[in-house]
Amino acid sequence: MKMIVSATHGRMRLMASALSDQDFQAGLIQVLQGLDHVQSVRGNPAASSIVLNYDPEQISKKEMEAVVTGCTSQFLAIPVNPHPGNTLKRRINRYAKYGAIASLGASLVFAYTGRKRLHIATGWLFVGFLAAHMYVHRKQTFR
Repeated sequence: MKMIVSATHGRMRLMASALSDQDFQAGLIQVLQGLDHVQSVRGNPAASSIVLNYDPEQISKKEMEAVVTGCTSQFLAIPVNPHPGNTLKRRINRYAKYGAIASLGASLVFAYTGRKRLHIATGWLFVGFLAAHMYVHRKQTFR
């Protein structure tokens, strides 16, 4: 589980369902405030998120991400996934997006050229890829 959902120069947002518990979030905030170069930590249990501000002049974004990931993994007792972008769910979603774009393009071309059966077939193919994409993102989409 990767908690860091966004990281910019001097700012980082962490999200996890466990952060909706106020006591749990308060404990993690206390741990994060103890890290070097952290300027402020603000939590929002309703959004299950924490925003952390750090000094980018003292530590790089990549180094801070590594420190925070290690810290949160220890706090949550979650093993760190060294390749978070290579999960099956992400690969399925990637292929679904490419397939949806390709099938939509083909469907439009077939509609323009008057090939109704191929237009319908590629339209249904698009709907299938869209369904796969929506299934992967169902928790974020249907909150």
